Amino acid sequence: MGHFDRLKKCNGKEKDAKDSRDKEKDARDARLKKTDKELEEERKKKEEEEKEEEELEKECEKWCSIVCKVLIMVPILVTYLLMPARELVLRPEMTIDTPNLSGMRAVVTGGCSGLGLHTALLMAQSGASVTLGCRSNSELALQRLKKVSKAKAQPAVWPLEMDSFDSVRSFAERYIESIGTLHILVNNVGSTQACSLTTD
Repeated sequence: MGHFDRLKKCNGKEKDAKDSRDKEKDARDARLKKTDKELEEERKKKEEEEKEEEELEKECEKWCSIVCKVLIMVPILVTYLLMPARELVLRPEMTIDTPNLSGMRAVVTGGCSGLGLHTALLMAQSGASVTLGCRSNSELALQRLKKVSKAKAQPAVWPLEMDSFDSVRSFAERYIESIGTLHILVNNVGSTQACSLTTD
């Protein structure tokens, strides 16, 4: 074998080695590309899973909020709506038996509103002649008394300030001069202060 043949053979081996290296490099690049593609797919898949988890958490929070509101509202509805309705249905009808007060004369202090007015109205329905001692709202109270009164004498509403001795004396003197007889006295006026002085 000549020198030229040996050189040609060496060049052929080098070319084969180079081709082999190129193939290995191409294969490695292909593997790297494939790996990058797989990594991208895994990343996208992970992002989708995280998004689904977030949506699921939001949905769970929404339903938990609804359930909590229902659990809070149901006892409130039962307590404030159904229980009073039940009491109204089951409560026996309340009636007040009042004696016949025909011909009797009554004075109710603080009778223009609240408990005093209702007491005066009940006595007027029972036939009593009622006189109210009031600080205010006298016209409205007088109209209501006239509507329900069964007494022959008309009801009256006079000014009365219980924190003034002058007003109390004036009311008493006027009653004695105008009517005279007193059968029932309802001292309904109260004070929000534990201890207070009169104006005089």
